Amino acid sequence: MERNVGRLYYQGSGMTVVRIKEPVNQWVIYEKKDMTIFYPEEKRAFRIMFKFPVSVPFFQALIGVTQEDFGLIDLGYAMIRYERKGTKLLAIWAPPQSASQYLGEFSLEYQDNKLISSEVKDTKGKTISKSIYRNHIRYGFYFVPMEIYTIHYSNSHYSSEVIRFKNPHFNTPLPEEIVNFKIPNNIKVEEVIW
Repeated sequence: MERNVGRLYYQGSGMTVVRIKEPVNQWVIYEKKDMTIFYPEEKRAFRIMFKFPVSVPFFQALIGVTQEDFGLIDLGYAMIRYERKGTKLLAIWAPPQSASQYLGEFSLEYQDNKLISSEVKDTKGKTISKSIYRNHIRYGFYFVPMEIYTIHYSNSHYSSEVIRFKNPHFNTPLPEEIVNFKIPNNIKVEEVIW
């Protein structure tokens, strides 16, 4: 099992910065259609440009719970229906047109005003990934999960990850190294379209 230790920062501009300290010194910067990965010691950087907006599960779980639509409208999704299952509410979303040849429905399941699971399917209705959200804390009117368990499926295997958050801070000033972060000019950024 791999263990990563770091900090997650969110800027109101829509940028998310993950500053990983263990097992390797790494910066990961997410924006709507780009993800940049920078390794300071190796002096290497990569920019992955996505063909359509992406949602980072662990980040979306934190920010999405403070938005009525989980932030899906900004990603181009449209709600197509909702269902009640006892004490649970299931909201089903259609992917943006630009991703509809790859992605099927996206569902969010709520109980007691808490997001408890999400699931992404492919165009044939097969599950691509499923996340379970646990150990919620209250933040204002919202419940923020402190643990996210995700399973990613492929044709021949699956992988899983558990993300645990500790000591969250909300509405605090960002450190200068985050606000002013830039990859040094002498580092060539390799670009990949995905």
